[in-house]
Amino acid sequence: MLIEPGTETTEGVMRILASIGSNKVNWKFPPLDLLGVGGMLRRNGIEDFVILDALNQGFTHQYTKEQIEKEKPELVVFTFTNYTIKNDMKVATLTKEVSPDIKTIAVNFAAESYPGTILKDFPDLDFLAYHDPEYPTLDLIREDYKPENVKGIYYRENGTIKKNREKTLENLDEIGIPPHDKLPINIYCSPYQLRSPMSATSFTRGCINMCTHCIGSRYLSLKKGGHPKGGHVRIKSHESCLEELHLLQSLGVKELRFFDGELTADMDWAEELFERMVKEKIDMTFSCNVRADTVREDLLWKMKKAGAHLVSMGIDSANQEVLDNMKKNLTVQQITDAVKMIKKVGLRLTTYTTFGHKGETKETMLDTINYIKEVNPDLCSFSLVVPVIGTEFYDYLKKNKLLDESAPLEAYDPNLPPVYSLPTISSKEMYETAMYGYRSFYFRPRYIVRRLFTTNHLWNDVKYMIFCIQRYILEPLTKGSAVP
Repeated sequence: MLIEPGTETTEGVMRILASIGSNKVNWKFPPLDLLGVGGMLRRNGIEDFVILDALNQGFTHQYTKEQIEKEKPELVVFTFTNYTIKNDMKVATLTKEVSPDIKTIAVNFAAESYPGTILKDFPDLDFLAYHDPEYPTLDLIREDYKPENVKGIYYRENGTIKKNREKTLENLDEIGIPPHDKLPINIYCSPYQLRSPMSATSFTRGCINMCTHCIGSRYLSLKKGGHPKGGHVRIKSHESCLEELHLLQSLGVKELRFFDGELTADMDWAEELFERMVKEKIDMTFSCNVRADTVREDLLWKMKKAGAHLVSMGIDSANQEVLDNMKKNLTVQQITDAVKMIKKVGLRLTTYTTFGHKGETKETMLDTINYIKEVNPDLCSFSLVVPVIGTEFYDYLKKNKLLDESAPLEAYDPNLPPVYSLPTISSKEMYETAMYGYRSFYFRPRYIVRRLFTTNHLWNDVKYMIFCIQRYILEPLTKGSAVP
């Protein structure tokens, strides 16, 4: 039984592919980590499993327990994040309440970023899969839950916690085709979407770059040096991708969100993918992530012809020194040129900005906010960097005693004040400036009018605007946050 844990709060949670923190808007995406595990099980002849997406269906922990009692599984597999670990590990406790004989395994690509020992802190958990979760889960079943020969897991032996060496999954085709048919497709939604129903998938893992703060390049790339920029990307074959797209189309999916770090990491591979989507009549609109140096105008035109209507791009900062400090391996001019190409082709644009890198100041943040307003994307985010164990940025903060190591795990959220201050700016000032960024972008009359006249989901946009008023105006005012 595969479970995406529910939550007792009104906030959403993002647990996909080592994501971090709360999801403050009405986004509902299928649990891709569990779909990968399910694909591996199905490919190896194991079909007798269910996927319970308690998070996106709004199910309580009590309902989850009732479903475990109903299914009576041998094994419960569930996802978690550091930010929500206390909530998520309740799945293990509920399982043991149903029957102590049911085995439990938690999966998270970045499990080793947890600042402690998970099996010690959560005694109801039997196994912990780190990095790619597919083979550890399959091999546990094959080995009749005897962990000694199962690579890629932590487990207990005579009161001692042991770690088996990793099993590298280089060929993503070995995962098989994710079993989207085991999920309630009609519940998923996104501010990006043009059509319904929608779903999501990922054809790659890793990133071509190795930014100092990035959890993806550290825990999804698995190794360095596969690309000249220092990163490594694993990519599925076109045959595997098209088979999954045909499955989604047969289920009635009309809109797709690609969760790849950058779908165009290998531009030649991406070009062939888009051409084959057109040739094989894949009728789905979609959105995806790109880097400023992994786009060409001709590629963007082919992407659009294949169904793309929006691309998301990490800008991070409009200050070159900050970009260099985070080892982005991009220039502001490259970002500007990529934006111009995207708009020339007629694709909508979402931008990601992360504040709080080495060398950040209030002035660099305000310059970036003004740059984003000049770029004028359809949607944008102003997140605060979360320091993650295993990243260069975390090591920098720890070495220079800038990290508040007493902060609870719940504080490690890109939507909350950072758990560190920099020599050049305090945590409080970073948070207040980021909130100002949201207010100054989303409450421009020009932006509001444009959204009202271009939206395809008016009620979703109205709900999002209500959320913005509460989150970026009312909450900061009640907390006494200053406007820069």
